[in-house]
Amino acid sequence: MKYLIDLKNDLLAQFKPITADKTFLQLVNGNLPPETQTVSYIARFIFTDCKLAEPFAVLAFIRQWFDARGRSVPELSFDCDVIDLESYDLQIDISLNDKLTFIAIDAVAVCPELVWSDEAGTFISSSILAGDFIDE
Repeated sequence: MKYLIDLKNDLLAQFKPITADKTFLQLVNGNLPPETQTVSYIARFIFTDCKLAEPFAVLAFIRQWFDARGRSVPELSFDCDVIDLESYDLQIDISLNDKLTFIAIDAVAVCPELVWSDEAGTFISSSILAGDFIDE
């Protein structure tokens, strides 16, 4: 889930009209059923008093951000409250699932997403593919 901070920082760098003091990240509607180690949750970005000319550019950036890192592109939902002709409040919900490994009572690790590799003939960490993609 720490990767969401990287996403937030990249959003702030990409879209100058979005400012850190008006950008909020919440994890909501989390669920960890007893029979699995996969936590499902929604990462909610809230951009208040947003002045971007095209709010859909943020949605496109988020999709590309996940894809460029070799992660599954999640489902995105959004709400927009129009304030006036030039500003609005934008809320983007990102549906996520992370596989957890319980190391100890108070220690948990998020497992990397696995993807099929034809070359290796098995499932491998998506971070390996993303690293190869970025280096080329």
